[in-house]
Amino acid sequence: MKNIIFVLAVLMLILSAGILSAEPDSRAKITISEPVDPPRLFVIPTTKVLNSLDVTMAGGGVLGIEKDRSFLARVELGLGDIAEVEFRTNDILSTLSKGITSMPTPAFKMRIIAEKQAVPAIAWAYKKSLWKDDYNSNILFRSRMSILYLVGGKTFGAVRLYAGLSFQDCRLQTWKAAPSSGNDVNQITSVDTNIITPEIYKILSSPFGGLEIKVNPKTKIMAEVSSFASFDYNKASGAQTTDDIKKIMVYMIGIRYFFSNWISVDVGTRYQTNYTGFADSTVTAAMNLAFPLHRKNEPDIVKIDE
Repeated sequence: MKNIIFVLAVLMLILSAGILSAEPDSRAKITISEPVDPPRLFVIPTTKVLNSLDVTMAGGGVLGIEKDRSFLARVELGLGDIAEVEFRTNDILSTLSKGITSMPTPAFKMRIIAEKQAVPAIAWAYKKSLWKDDYNSNILFRSRMSILYLVGGKTFGAVRLYAGLSFQDCRLQTWKAAPSSGNDVNQITSVDTNIITPEIYKILSSPFGGLEIKVNPKTKIMAEVSSFASFDYNKASGAQTTDDIKKIMVYMIGIRYFFSNWISVDVGTRYQTNYTGFADSTVTAAMNLAFPLHRKNEPDIVKIDE
């Protein structure tokens, strides 16, 4: 619930700033004359960035009754046609959550090189989570992570390929949570003698990539490979080592369908390397909404072009 409130609050702040910055005479004329394509596949960042002052909002999760029921949300704002700022929830797996949960994560992305005939597009992105606090009896587990992405992209007709490297800096610490503290994080962490495991970190490097294939003006096939961090908590003593921070690979394939130029949906299947078989695979869905705060009034025509 805290993650949802965080994302909604940021969304209202971004929309208010964008509306106030728009020209007064154009506020009533804003429509979308071309699809606003989210600058990502299912999860991985791409080399695309939103047009300046375009805002997209996305929300979704796992369909059906599954143990992985995390709420995934994103709010993105394009800046200067070369960069964007993003507020989102990010996947994390821990032995206390008994499945994937989410943590608030601000992010920034910038395109370094635009695609040309013989040159691929190149971009980098960085995101950093807030501290996530989990309790087990009288132990406080605190985790957070920062992720740096470097990604390249190239178009070959109706197909666009992406490949890159990610570096996840994962942090973990544990504390004694005495009953008298009432699970007050500030009170617990203000006493040095409460430390069980001082902050440890581990960098998980991993290649990632994906592709998108334009099938028709309203539909794209998408596939990707990515990874996220898993924290194996020692619930008995709270003593942790870097071996308790692990990497989970994720494989996804599905489609992005445009209902209109400003509404699209991503639907696909997801498999992770910690699953015991394909029967554990899940079906995910996310709705994407666009708010182009700087566009002028033009006919609403769906046309997906790079």
